[in-house]
Amino acid sequence: MTSATAGIYLAASTEDWTAAADKLSSLSAAWDTFSAGQTPPLMLAEFNRQLPLLSRPRH
Repeated sequence: MTSATAGIYLAASTEDWTAAADKLSSLSAAWDTFSAGQTPPLMLAEFNRQLPLLSRPRH
């Protein structure tokens, strides 16, 4: 998840939106795997709230 998050940041900073979208897909898949385990409730709630915000278009 750390690698995907860093990749999103780097791709966005260079406006490489295709790479950012690919990293977001990787982050979502990693979160699905991680959250299937014993995830602290606050972390689960916050990440589930924040992750969809990353895929919303910004203007």
